[in-house]
This record gives sequence, structure tokens and C-alpha cells, in this order.
Amino acid sequence: MPVLPRRLEATKQTEAAWHTSEERRRVVMAWAHSGMQGWRPTMEDDTVAECLDPSGGTFVFAVFDGHGGDYCSRTAAGAAARGRRL
Repeated sequence: MPVLPRRLEATKQTEAAWHTSEERRRVVMAWAHSGMQGWRPTMEDDTVAECLDPSGGTFVFAVFDGHGGDYCSRTAAGAAARGRRL
């Protein structure tokens, strides 16, 4: 198994979350995502994992790749998190 250099290993980011029902009796949805900055000086990717309504019936999940800059990925993620069309 290949081993990542320490510099790359240190750029890993992982987040996990869950959304419960309005009555908080059960977990409606659970998710996790992970990313790694890699060789670039800053993280250029962005992710969205949001519940769009209080009942827990509508979620948005997305990954936006920075491709050499974070402007587009951050703009798209912001719009997606607000439930807007680009």
C-alpha cells in the first residue's frame, strides 16, 4: 500500500453529520465526506451537504472540484447550499 508524504497526509479533511426528524426520534439522513488538499498550496474544492426543509425530506449533496482555483467551487457551493439554480 502506498504511503503519502507527511505534507499530503496532513491535508486530509473529514466531516460527518446527521439530520434527525423534527421530533428528534430518529435519524433521517447521515452522511460523511472527506477531501485532501494534495500538492496545491490551498484547498480549492468545496462540498455541500444540507437539509433544505425542516421535515427532512429534501437534501442536497454535492462536490465541487476547484480545478486550479476556488472561485467557481465556492460560488457553486454557496448557491447549492441556498437551494438556488446557477
